[in-house]
Amino acid sequence: RVEKGLFVWQLRKELTEALRDRVIDWYISRYVAELPTFWKDEKYKWEAAECFANKWDIDAENFGGMFAEATAKVNNLLSSTNSFPRDMILNFAKVDGEFTRGLFRELYDESRPVEERFKEFMDASAKFFTANFDSKDRNNFQSTNAISTYLWLRYPDKYPIYKYRIYRRVSDAANMG
Repeated sequence: RVEKGLFVWQLRKELTEALRDRVIDWYISRYVAELPTFWKDEKYKWEAAECFANKWDIDAENFGGMFAEATAKVNNLLSSTNSFPRDMILNFAKVDGEFTRGLFRELYDESRPVEERFKEFMDASAKFFTANFDSKDRNNFQSTNAISTYLWLRYPDKYPIYKYRIYRRVSDAANMG
């Protein structure tokens, strides 16, 4: 049809799904083909996920100690020049291990929408931080990137790590044309 002087096409659902599947298949095949060129630099992520899977126990007697062991190999995934979400969770656990355990119980509750879990984790972390730490000119570092990393560590086949720059590039590429 013509709309505002332009042709507007609407693809049938089946065609849209088929095109999406082909694009996804194409990107997966490229990723597999190029994996040897970047595996050395990315291997640590899968080692971190494996360590987490082997050490994670939400019911551990010492939640902070278990969390430290489970996240021992995350390296820059939960720590960078200006952001220290792992260290802050360890500090939370020192103050109140049961509260911190509860944060992760709620975050990992797959019966609830992920958007709710993200928001609740961020809000509860901010409230706890303000109540228990000198928050002047500091933050608790529990960002969308950190929370998505916690989800990815627990469910690596389901959740990606959110990185704003990457999502922005994908969005820009999708909107071109």
